[in-house]
Amino acid sequence: MKERVVEYFNNYNISSQEIYNWLLSNQNSSNSIFLLGYFNYQGIETNRNDVKAFNLFINALEKNHILVQIYVGDCYKNGYGTIKNEKLAFEYIEKVAYKNFANGQVRIGYFYKNGIGIKKDLKKAFYWYEKAANNGNTIAVCSLGLFYKEGMGVKKDDNKAFELFKQSAEEQFPDGIMMLGCCYENGTGTEIDMQKAFELFQKSANLGSMVARYNLGIMYEYGKGITKDIGKAIYWYKESTSRDIIYLIYILFCVMHHMGIETSVNTERAFNLFVNASEKDHILAQYFAGNCYEFGNGTTKNEKLAFKYFEKSANKNFSLGQSEIGYFYEHGISIKKNLKKAFYWYEKAANNGNILAMHNLGKCYLNGDGVKKDCYKAFELFKKSAEGSNSRGITMLGYCYETGIGTEIDKQKAFELYQKSANLGEMVARYNLGIMYEFGKGITKDIDRAIYWYKKSAKRGCKHAQNRLEILQKN
Repeated sequence: MKERVVEYFNNYNISSQEIYNWLLSNQNSSNSIFLLGYFNYQGIETNRNDVKAFNLFINALEKNHILVQIYVGDCYKNGYGTIKNEKLAFEYIEKVAYKNFANGQVRIGYFYKNGIGIKKDLKKAFYWYEKAANNGNTIAVCSLGLFYKEGMGVKKDDNKAFELFKQSAEEQFPDGIMMLGCCYENGTGTEIDMQKAFELFQKSANLGSMVARYNLGIMYEYGKGITKDIGKAIYWYKESTSRDIIYLIYILFCVMHHMGIETSVNTERAFNLFVNASEKDHILAQYFAGNCYEFGNGTTKNEKLAFKYFEKSANKNFSLGQSEIGYFYEHGISIKKNLKKAFYWYEKAANNGNILAMHNLGKCYLNGDGVKKDCYKAFELFKKSAEGSNSRGITMLGYCYETGIGTEIDKQKAFELYQKSANLGEMVARYNLGIMYEFGKGITKDIDRAIYWYKKSAKRGCKHAQNRLEILQKN
């Protein structure tokens, strides 16, 4: 924000120092008092001074300055220059909202959505976001789209969500462009179009969206809609970290390690960074801290603490955290096994576009775990997961075609899907290919090819493949 203000001054050949000096000697109006507070708040032509800024905002407030009420509210919300007091923050910003000021309305919507200074109320949050959106606030337009997408405070409507994201994107709001890309990626309110999703992520990434940059990394890493390119994946992962050290450490510590790329990241320091950032309600850090506790990376393995951190991110609507919580409930990891709760969290993560959760949700419907058995829904979820290039989803879609679950039996289609998933390294798909070759299921029997795929699967840890391999080698 500071850079944008200075840039504005420069565009009009105005010296920010000149304005600052004038403000120091002209403190008669509420506008000049507010602006001097703003310069101190942002550190423009002076060192940032939150206490001085807050006191100046209060002075301007006494002269009935409308805009300053938002900044007084922000100071109370974040503890800038005063003791943190979320109730007072809500009261000050609410005053602005009732004066039909869009910036106040969108903030009040945020307060109601997250229960800041007031009891959480998604219907009221929706009400205020809608008012702000109707007043032209692009952040509110995008946020309103999320409410329709998730069914928060309003009936779920993917078509309305899509239109709102589109409207926000047309106004060049980076998050709106990014969310429109997610719609095309996951088929939310429109047809799946990976090329369109890629183009929108690219545009949003160039406008500075960290999430869009991360999404580009995912697309390049897994070849979703574009040619797989690990070099470009790493580039975009690094770009997504440029404004957030949490991303940087995560990519170096987790993703690059997973891809077999050596790093010099100190795992204990990375873990401590995640935990410290978690205390400041950083959603990604909460997820990464849970990941560290789950696998004992940089700390002692502790599944109870892993659940705790995953739950924090899950409750903030972060799909990776939601998927993990579902997995913990499904398998009874550090918590009592509860298939209904597992289904609940998988469904939330799937609705947020998590392709692994779509696979897991499909299995819930296939087996009747936590929900009434429904082979057709299982098939559709496996199909959607496969379209997102999830190897397990591809395998299960192949299994559906092989056995006629939710669709007609098609051995050739099953074979093609197993082949695709096996080439992505999926253990079960490799085993299934071995079975098809050994017994000539839908293809010509070929023991050598069966042994080849059993070996590949066994190398990944499949005991069934190891057993078949031993039987064939004895013969």
